[in-house]
Amino acid sequence: MFIDFYNEIFNINLQDYENIGINFPINKVLFVITVTLCVACILMDIQRKYAKDLVRQLVRHEATSLDTARTLEELGLKDSIFIKWQLKSDTSFIRRLVKRVGQTEYTYEEYVELQKKKKAPKEEIDFATAKFYLNENEELRKKHILERYNPSIPRTVMWCVLMLAVYICIALLVPEILSLINNSIV
Repeated sequence: MFIDFYNEIFNINLQDYENIGINFPINKVLFVITVTLCVACILMDIQRKYAKDLVRQLVRHEATSLDTARTLEELGLKDSIFIKWQLKSDTSFIRRLVKRVGQTEYTYEEYVELQKKKKAPKEEIDFATAKFYLNENEELRKKHILERYNPSIPRTVMWCVLMLAVYICIALLVPEILSLINNSIV
């Protein structure tokens, strides 16, 4: 019974329909999209948890200026791979809020120009000595992270189960929809 259900869900190919006739395993693609969304949901929850931990520790230690900046060890976060990744990543949203002492600041125009020339410097950060502080100009972002970033394992699991249920429903409807399309193509 399970094998029949598995074959029905995973073995639909557009090539099986004579009027469509292209080799495209549609349900496998839908499954990959579902798994990717579930993984993204989990990673986003992890990222939010560590971002909130970092901001909370910076607030707790009153690291709001160059003079009061703290190292990750002083904050109790020296072993966190996710926090180090967020502080290193150019695309991380947390980099606008958390600044590093000695960090080179570029205007938008300067950064675009460096990107065009492919000379944007890649800074290596020594996390043992680097000191971090909260950007005073980003008070709303800090408040948003502290109040709204509430990672929840049950909520994440619920979303993943919901995405899987939606996938199964779509996978069961795909053969009917493809048959209808196949019969309508002359």
